[in-house]
Amino acid sequence: MSKTLLHDLKILDRGHHTDPDKVYNFEQLIIKARQYGLEVRAIDCASSYHLKGIAREESITRQQMMNYFASRTIRRHQDVMGSHKWIALVGNSHSNTYQGVVPGIAELQGGIGLRVIDVAPGKSTGVVPDPGELVTGGITNEQVYIKGDYRVAMEVSRPESARLLSIDQRLFKPGMFLVQQGEGDLQTIVHRARDTWIHRTPVQRNAEGKLYLERVRWPRIHLKPFDDMDALVTALEAMNLTRIA
Repeated sequence: MSKTLLHDLKILDRGHHTDPDKVYNFEQLIIKARQYGLEVRAIDCASSYHLKGIAREESITRQQMMNYFASRTIRRHQDVMGSHKWIALVGNSHSNTYQGVVPGIAELQGGIGLRVIDVAPGKSTGVVPDPGELVTGGITNEQVYIKGDYRVAMEVSRPESARLLSIDQRLFKPGMFLVQQGEGDLQTIVHRARDTWIHRTPVQRNAEGKLYLERVRWPRIHLKPFDDMDALVTALEAMNLTRIA
């Protein structure tokens, strides 16, 4: 496995908070698939994550773009390699029809969508027709309805007390930032840069009482005064940085 692929898989595992014992995660999935001679193909593209500037962008644009690209990729692979069995590992908004508008990969390919959920030991109901569920979608608190053809309840053992995620785990990919509260009114902008390192930039206050950052690598806001933290955060988000709560 290349270092680049291994690095990307580890970022995925951190971001999705996969198995802390590192048995059931993306890295092991690729390793085991190769051991058993299963070919792994990418069915998404970077463009579906960068939607700013697209005409008539909506909350479902990401699902529309990925599902289209994935279905065409699967179909093309079948044409080239010959008809064969396949399974697609995707998020729960991509398997079946999303918000009653966007056809899922199951519908586009004539397949069956299985939605997998975690349950406590002894609580599994096995495989049942999916009754659907309201879940929090994306980085907002908006709830969306998701439903597959069937639902699979997998028993998962969890620690008695949930462990707090470290900053390294929370900021799992470049471009993410958070506001760290210190003593008194001291605050720090913590972000993961393109070099994948975590950087800390103190929020300072000038003689007029306005907030500013001293960071020459951010020329658009370097030493620029802001009335409050909301204005500063808005400026950071305008630079395509993503705030993590």
